[in-house]
Amino acid sequence: MRFWLALGLLALLSPALVAADNPELAGKSEPLFGVRNATLAQVREAGVSWCPGPVIAWGMIEPRRGSCNWSELDRAINSAGEAGIQLIPILACSSPWGCGPEVAWTGNNPRALRQSGYPQEERAWRRFVCAVVERYDGDGVDDAPRLVRPIKYWQMERELPRTWVGKPAQLVSYLRMTREAIKATDARATVVVGGLAPNALYACALADKAIPELSLRGRPVDRASLAQNPLFREQKALVEAVLGPAAPYYDVLDVHLYGRYASIPAVVGWLDGHPGVKGKPKWCLQGGGPVEVFDGAASEQDVASHVAKWYTMLAIAGVQRGAWTMLPEPGAEFNETALLQANGDKRLAFPAYRVAMARISGFTKVTVDSRPPGPMVVHFNGPSMNVHIAWSDAARAVDVSQLAIKRVTDAEGKPVATRRGMLDLGPAPFFFE
Repeated sequence: MRFWLALGLLALLSPALVAADNPELAGKSEPLFGVRNATLAQVREAGVSWCPGPVIAWGMIEPRRGSCNWSELDRAINSAGEAGIQLIPILACSSPWGCGPEVAWTGNNPRALRQSGYPQEERAWRRFVCAVVERYDGDGVDDAPRLVRPIKYWQMERELPRTWVGKPAQLVSYLRMTREAIKATDARATVVVGGLAPNALYACALADKAIPELSLRGRPVDRASLAQNPLFREQKALVEAVLGPAAPYYDVLDVHLYGRYASIPAVVGWLDGHPGVKGKPKWCLQGGGPVEVFDGAASEQDVASHVAKWYTMLAIAGVQRGAWTMLPEPGAEFNETALLQANGDKRLAFPAYRVAMARISGFTKVTVDSRPPGPMVVHFNGPSMNVHIAWSDAARAVDVSQLAIKRVTDAEGKPVATRRGMLDLGPAPFFFE
């Protein structure tokens, strides 16, 4: 059966070590590779064991004040625990009675939940958060029946500012009260703030000159025009609220980095330019690419080539976890980047994902040996592995005769032959071992 949780889709991650050339990350071990939206069988086939989800919308568990139905959530969390999957549930302040009329309630369909907002019943929201965390913290007090694997990570909201209805000050207050409720119930819990939506994130980075250019759906974005756009000003105020006054109220910042793999280090550097964010772990619980899929210009081969490059740039930037979409979601953007077709058939990106995970899992250090305008060459090193990944935006022949290379493979794991010590590099990455 499909492992669609009744209360939201799973996003799944697998073990791999990551620590970039950054003293703040040295010695830390986190799972880098991940997938999201999958059946249990697909989870096992992908070799993953960690995922964000399910979405726990207030009104779905407590449709009427004081009346909670835990049965579906209990089954979902216990099923994942029995399968060895560590979850990061997502708390969403969305309720037909606990929120104001400005927050549209779309019923008990988890795919239709699009908005959250400040609770008009603050005490009721705090009680609800405490009850959820208490039920799944595994401390032996008021735990869910037959709880297999305690929950130690909690995410506040899904994607900010896209799903938030309200002012920046309300968002800050909401994140503060939600964190306080989580920590009051389980002081050891890790609190993750809902992922910054990609369009708003990249637009803010462009406005602050952290990246030189930006294209959305094939159209270049003019930096000067952003300042005149009322919607952008609203979104930037919410993003800056998360990165500024709300920063003390979360342990991990989730950022949704889609499409623009080359810009990832610059965007993460821009995030770290905010004093409250610098040093906090960065995760990407939704991401992928390339961005050209919006215009129908990206082939399956393009997506397959993008996988290893995307994860490489996450590692360079010090992003500790990254989740790629496994199955398409109805109506969602970037569905063409999913590893599987809607019917479960594998796209070329699936073996590319598996190869990238196999090649660079276990690294403890990543070093950039060469950057554009030359070839991009990155060295992953660890106790039991020594791998280079290389690609070039412009086709070129590279001399590898002096390197102690045992094998060269492409993004799909197929052997690549050299010609008299020369290797033809292009946009598709190669692994050197």
